[in-house]
Amino acid sequence: MLFTFEGNTYNYPSTLAEMSLRQRIDFQQTYGAELEAKRIEIAEMPDGDLKENELEYWGVLLAVKTFSFLTGIPFEKASKEISLYDIMDIYYDHMATLFAEPTGKPKNEFTWNGVLWELCNPIMTHDNKITFNEFLLGKEVMRQMLALGKGKWDAMPYLCAIYLRPKGEQFEEAKVNERLEMMLDLPMDIALQVGFFLTSLMTVYSKAFQSFRTAATAPAA
Repeated sequence: MLFTFEGNTYNYPSTLAEMSLRQRIDFQQTYGAELEAKRIEIAEMPDGDLKENELEYWGVLLAVKTFSFLTGIPFEKASKEISLYDIMDIYYDHMATLFAEPTGKPKNEFTWNGVLWELCNPIMTHDNKITFNEFLLGKEVMRQMLALGKGKWDAMPYLCAIYLRPKGEQFEEAKVNERLEMMLDLPMDIALQVGFFLTSLMTVYSKAFQSFRTAATAPAA
Protein backbone atom coordinates (compact mmCIF):
# COMPACT_ATOMS: atom_id res chain seq x y z
CA MET A 1 0.00 0.00 0.00
CA LEU A 2 1.06 3.60 -0.60
CA PHE A 3 0.93 6.70 1.61
CA THR A 4 1.86 10.19 0.38
CA PHE A 5 3.36 12.72 2.78
CA GLU A 6 5.20 15.98 1.97
CA GLY A 7 5.35 15.04 -1.69
CA ASN A 8 6.98 11.66 -0.98
CA THR A 9 5.34 8.27 -1.45
CA TYR A 10 5.86 5.61 1.22
CA ASN A 11 5.21 1.93 0.60
CA TYR A 12 4.10 -0.24 3.53
CA PRO A 13 2.99 -3.87 3.85
CA SER A 14 -0.72 -4.55 4.24
CA THR A 15 -0.67 -8.36 4.23
CA LEU A 16 1.48 -10.91 6.04
CA ALA A 17 2.86 -12.07 2.69
CA GLU A 18 4.25 -8.55 2.12
CA MET A 19 5.93 -8.32 5.53
CA SER A 20 9.25 -10.07 6.14
CA LEU A 21 10.51 -11.81 9.26
CA ARG A 22 13.33 -9.25 9.25
CA GLN A 23 10.77 -6.43 9.64
CA ARG A 24 9.02 -8.26 12.48
CA ILE A 25 12.31 -8.75 14.32
CA ASP A 26 13.32 -5.13 13.75
CA PHE A 27 9.97 -3.90 15.08
CA GLN A 28 10.35 -6.02 18.20
CA GLN A 29 13.88 -4.75 18.79
CA THR A 30 12.87 -1.13 18.17
CA TYR A 31 9.58 -0.87 20.05
CA GLY A 32 8.67 -4.29 21.45
CA ALA A 33 10.25 -4.05 24.91
CA GLU A 34 8.95 -0.52 25.47
CA LEU A 35 5.40 -1.36 24.42
CA GLU A 36 5.30 -4.59 26.40
CA ALA A 37 6.60 -2.91 29.55
CA LYS A 38 3.91 -0.25 29.25
CA ARG A 39 1.23 -2.88 28.65
CA ILE A 40 2.25 -4.79 31.79
CA GLU A 41 2.34 -1.57 33.81
CA ILE A 42 -1.22 -0.75 32.74
CA ALA A 43 -2.45 -4.30 33.35
CA GLU A 44 -1.29 -4.05 36.96
CA MET A 45 -3.18 -0.81 37.59
CA PRO A 46 -6.43 -0.97 39.56
CA ASP A 47 -9.57 -0.97 37.45
CA GLY A 48 -11.07 2.46 36.85
CA ASP A 49 -11.11 5.48 34.59
CA LEU A 50 -7.35 6.03 34.84
CA LYS A 51 -6.62 2.49 33.67
CA GLU A 52 -9.09 2.86 30.80
CA ASN A 53 -7.44 6.13 29.75
CA GLU A 54 -4.00 4.52 29.85
CA LEU A 55 -5.22 1.58 27.78
CA GLU A 56 -6.60 3.97 25.18
CA TYR A 57 -3.30 5.86 25.14
CA TRP A 58 -1.36 2.61 24.75
CA GLY A 59 -3.50 1.58 21.78
CA VAL A 60 -2.91 4.91 20.06
CA LEU A 61 0.82 4.76 20.81
CA LEU A 62 1.00 1.27 19.31
CA ALA A 63 -0.78 2.47 16.18
CA VAL A 64 1.50 5.49 15.66
CA LYS A 65 4.70 3.53 16.31
CA THR A 66 3.56 0.76 13.95
CA PHE A 67 2.65 3.31 11.27
CA SER A 68 6.00 5.07 11.68
CA PHE A 69 7.97 1.84 11.54
CA LEU A 70 6.22 0.31 8.54
CA THR A 71 6.17 3.48 6.44
CA GLY A 72 9.65 4.63 7.45
CA ILE A 73 8.38 8.08 8.45
CA PRO A 74 10.21 9.13 11.65
CA PHE A 75 8.05 8.85 14.76
CA GLU A 76 8.52 12.53 15.66
CA LYS A 77 7.25 13.66 12.25
CA ALA A 78 4.42 11.14 12.18
CA SER A 79 3.23 12.07 15.66
CA LYS A 80 3.41 15.84 15.09
CA GLU A 81 2.63 16.41 11.42
CA ILE A 82 0.21 13.68 10.29
CA SER A 83 -3.45 13.57 11.26
CA LEU A 84 -4.04 11.00 13.97
CA TYR A 85 -7.31 10.09 12.27
CA ASP A 86 -5.41 9.22 9.08
CA ILE A 87 -2.90 7.12 11.02
CA MET A 88 -5.59 5.26 12.95
CA ASP A 89 -7.57 4.54 9.77
CA ILE A 90 -4.51 3.10 8.04
CA TYR A 91 -3.48 1.14 11.13
CA TYR A 92 -6.86 -0.55 11.66
CA ASP A 93 -7.51 -1.08 7.94
CA HIS A 94 -4.10 -2.48 6.98
CA MET A 95 -1.55 -2.84 9.80
CA ALA A 96 -3.18 -4.22 12.93
CA THR A 97 -3.73 -7.65 11.36
CA LEU A 98 0.01 -7.95 10.70
CA PHE A 99 0.56 -8.40 14.44
CA ALA A 100 -2.56 -10.44 15.26
CA GLU A 101 -2.70 -14.20 15.70
CA PRO A 102 -3.54 -15.71 12.30
CA THR A 103 -6.46 -18.03 11.82
CA GLY A 104 -7.05 -20.91 9.47
CA LYS A 105 -5.78 -24.43 8.95
CA PRO A 106 -2.01 -24.94 9.53
CA LYS A 107 0.05 -25.67 6.40
CA ASN A 108 3.19 -27.73 5.95
CA GLU A 109 4.18 -26.85 2.38
CA PHE A 110 4.88 -23.43 0.87
CA THR A 111 6.11 -22.01 -2.41
CA TRP A 112 8.72 -19.31 -1.80
CA ASN A 113 11.09 -17.81 -4.40
CA GLY A 114 9.95 -20.43 -6.89
CA VAL A 115 10.90 -23.33 -4.61
CA LEU A 116 8.56 -25.74 -2.80
CA TRP A 117 9.46 -25.78 0.91
CA GLU A 118 8.16 -28.08 3.62
CA LEU A 119 8.16 -28.24 7.41
CA CYS A 120 10.05 -31.34 8.50
CA ASN A 121 9.34 -33.20 11.72
CA PRO A 122 12.33 -34.20 13.81
CA ILE A 123 12.91 -37.82 14.77
CA MET A 124 13.76 -37.85 18.45
CA THR A 125 12.69 -40.96 20.32
CA HIS A 126 14.39 -43.02 22.98
CA ASP A 127 14.90 -46.02 20.71
CA ASN A 128 16.27 -44.24 17.64
CA LYS A 129 20.02 -43.97 17.06
CA ILE A 130 20.36 -40.31 17.98
CA THR A 131 23.90 -38.93 18.16
CA PHE A 132 25.27 -36.63 20.83
CA ASN A 133 25.44 -33.78 18.31
CA GLU A 134 21.77 -34.27 17.46
CA PHE A 135 20.98 -34.24 21.16
CA LEU A 136 22.83 -30.93 21.56
CA LEU A 137 20.98 -29.52 18.56
CA GLY A 138 17.67 -30.45 20.15
CA LYS A 139 18.74 -28.77 23.39
CA GLU A 140 19.59 -25.56 21.52
CA VAL A 141 16.28 -25.71 19.66
CA MET A 142 14.46 -25.93 23.00
CA ARG A 143 16.35 -22.87 24.23
CA GLN A 144 15.50 -20.91 21.10
CA MET A 145 11.83 -21.90 21.25
CA LEU A 146 11.59 -20.78 24.87
CA ALA A 147 13.13 -17.45 23.82
CA LEU A 148 10.57 -17.15 21.03
CA GLY A 149 7.81 -17.77 23.56
CA LYS A 150 9.05 -14.73 25.46
CA GLY A 151 8.69 -12.53 22.38
CA LYS A 152 12.30 -12.73 21.22
CA TRP A 153 11.64 -12.93 17.50
CA ASP A 154 15.35 -13.00 16.66
CA ALA A 155 15.22 -16.72 17.52
CA MET A 156 13.01 -17.41 14.51
CA PRO A 157 15.57 -17.38 11.65
CA TYR A 158 17.56 -20.15 13.35
CA LEU A 159 14.45 -22.26 13.94
CA CYS A 160 13.18 -21.68 10.40
CA ALA A 161 16.56 -22.67 8.96
CA ILE A 162 16.35 -26.00 10.79
CA TYR A 163 12.78 -27.05 10.06
CA LEU A 164 11.88 -25.30 6.80
CA ARG A 165 13.66 -27.00 3.91
CA PRO A 166 13.20 -27.56 0.18
CA LYS A 167 10.82 -30.50 -0.19
CA GLY A 168 12.65 -33.82 0.03
CA GLU A 169 15.91 -32.35 1.36
CA GLN A 170 17.54 -34.14 4.28
CA PHE A 171 18.73 -32.18 7.30
CA GLU A 172 22.33 -30.96 7.16
CA GLU A 173 23.56 -28.91 10.09
CA ALA A 174 25.94 -26.94 7.85
CA LYS A 175 22.99 -25.52 5.90
CA VAL A 176 21.46 -23.95 9.02
CA ASN A 177 24.04 -21.15 9.24
CA GLU A 178 24.08 -20.79 5.45
CA ARG A 179 20.35 -20.02 5.43
CA LEU A 180 20.08 -17.68 8.42
CA GLU A 181 20.30 -14.53 6.29
CA MET A 182 17.86 -15.97 3.75
CA MET A 183 15.33 -16.72 6.49
CA LEU A 184 15.26 -13.06 7.49
CA ASP A 185 13.47 -12.42 4.19
CA LEU A 186 10.89 -15.12 4.86
CA PRO A 187 7.34 -13.71 4.44
CA MET A 188 5.48 -13.52 7.74
CA ASP A 189 2.60 -15.67 6.53
CA ILE A 190 5.09 -18.54 6.25
CA ALA A 191 7.04 -17.59 9.39
CA LEU A 192 3.87 -17.74 11.47
CA GLN A 193 3.09 -21.20 10.13
CA VAL A 194 6.56 -22.23 11.28
CA GLY A 195 5.64 -20.77 14.68
CA PHE A 196 2.53 -22.98 14.86
CA PHE A 197 4.66 -25.97 13.95
CA LEU A 198 7.23 -25.16 16.64
CA THR A 199 4.56 -25.04 19.32
CA SER A 200 3.82 -28.71 18.74
CA LEU A 201 7.54 -29.54 18.81
CA MET A 202 7.88 -28.34 22.38
CA THR A 203 6.03 -31.48 23.49
CA VAL A 204 8.14 -33.71 21.22
CA TYR A 205 11.45 -32.41 22.59
CA SER A 206 10.26 -32.31 26.19
CA LYS A 207 9.28 -35.97 26.05
CA ALA A 208 12.53 -36.93 24.33
CA PHE A 209 14.70 -35.18 26.91
CA GLN A 210 12.64 -36.68 29.72
CA SER A 211 13.25 -40.16 28.33
CA PHE A 212 17.00 -39.52 28.22
CA ARG A 213 16.99 -38.21 31.80
CA THR A 214 15.05 -41.29 32.93
CA ALA A 215 17.48 -43.61 31.18
CA ALA A 216 20.50 -41.77 32.63
CA THR A 217 19.26 -41.99 36.22
CA ALA A 218 17.92 -45.55 36.11
CA PRO A 219 19.84 -48.00 38.35
CA ALA A 220 22.11 -50.44 36.53
CA ALA A 221 20.73 -53.92 36.07
